[in-house]
Amino acid sequence: MLICEELFLLLTKDSGTPEVWGGNEDYGLRGALLADLALHQRLTVEGGTDPRFRLLDTTPTGHPAMDHALAALPAKDGKRVSSLMSWTRLDPRPGIVSSLASAGTISVAKGGFLGMQTIYPTLNPGPEQALRQRLYAVLHGQVVPTQADRTLLAVLQGLGHTSTVLPRQHTGMSGRDLKRRITELAKGDPAGDAVSRAVEAVDAALITAVIVPTVVTS
Repeated sequence: MLICEELFLLLTKDSGTPEVWGGNEDYGLRGALLADLALHQRLTVEGGTDPRFRLLDTTPTGHPAMDHALAALPAKDGKRVSSLMSWTRLDPRPGIVSSLASAGTISVAKGGFLGMQTIYPTLNPGPEQALRQRLYAVLHGQVVPTQADRTLLAVLQGLGHTSTVLPRQHTGMSGRDLKRRITELAKGDPAGDAVSRAVEAVDAALITAVIVPTVVTS
């Protein structure tokens, strides 16, 4: 699965409703999508604390969320990464839902007040359960984290949802210890390759330029 798909599953209850109401999940999903594109060598970043992105390849990937982004991003090529977080045209949610529904992981239904809300009930809990077990193992140092693992945890922390999504009864960690561990993991490998450095730059731009200020002022 893509990072943005994993984030979607973690932020959605099995009933299909959001794990947290009134948050900034759309920012997180867009940032995770950009990280996915960097990992697939479709874009890179240039610059310091608020870098600009550069498209490397717009060849379709076959995944609806990434291909939608690749069709839209040429209009923003060279812009700052942080400016993309609120760009509604980049919304990966329809592509994520399409992919997960096609895989039989979720369904699409109506629910909530008067049945007017779109919800995404879980059909197959296996992928999310495997994801959670992997993240717990990463947090406890039992497996070596991938760049995708570090990104996913960093985005969750930037959204302020780690303790909700990864509760203490499952991690065995207090909120403070969980934050410290994710911060430690997010540092990555200073000697990482160009792709890893690009993904880390996207993570940093997402968290420092968009998510943290939004959460603090909300």
